[in-house]
Amino acid sequence: MCALQYLRPDLLYLKPYDAVPAPAADKLDANEFPLDWPVGFKQKLSLLWEKGIPSNRYPDAHHQGLKQAIAAYAGAEPEQISLGNGSDELIRSLLIATCLGGRGGILVAEPTFSMYAILAQSLGIPVVRVPRDPETFALDLERCQQALREHPIRVVCLVDPNSRRDGLTLQSGSGWKGCPKRFW
Repeated sequence: MCALQYLRPDLLYLKPYDAVPAPAADKLDANEFPLDWPVGFKQKLSLLWEKGIPSNRYPDAHHQGLKQAIAAYAGAEPEQISLGNGSDELIRSLLIATCLGGRGGILVAEPTFSMYAILAQSLGIPVVRVPRDPETFALDLERCQQALREHPIRVVCLVDPNSRRDGLTLQSGSGWKGCPKRFW
C-alpha cells in the first residue's frame, strides 16, 4: 500500500520550493535584502546571545517586549503586531485566516517570493498569477485590476523590494483606484 494514496490529489503535482543560489544582488524569488547587516550590529547580537539569552529555557511565548518595541517603532499598538517563526509561518497564518474554506484566493505578481503560491496551493487555496514586465519588473496594473474583479481574491501579495520599481505606492493607493473598494 502506497502512502501517497492518502494525500489530496492536488498535492501530488505541487512543485516544491527550490532555493536556487543566484549571483544577482536582488534575489526576488527568495525575498532577500541585498545588503548584509552591519558588523557592529552582528557583534552586539552575538554578545547578547552569549551573555543575555538563556539557552535552556523557552523565550517569552507572548513576546511582549519585542511586540512593544516593534509597535513603538511602527507607530502601532502591541496588539496589532503578529510575530512568527519566519515568513512562511506568518504567510500560512494569514492565508488560513483569510482564504481557507473556499473563501477566496491570492493574487501574486511574478516573479516574486515563491512561497506565497506554494503555501496557498498546499492549503488548497486558488492562486491567480499576473506576470510582471520581464525587463522592469513593473506590475501590469490592468491585469491585476482585472484579476481582482474576476476572482474572489482575499490576499494580494506585493513585496519590497520588487514592488517599488513600477512607481506604485501602497500608502497613497496610486494605481489601485480601479480595483474593487475592498482593496484600498
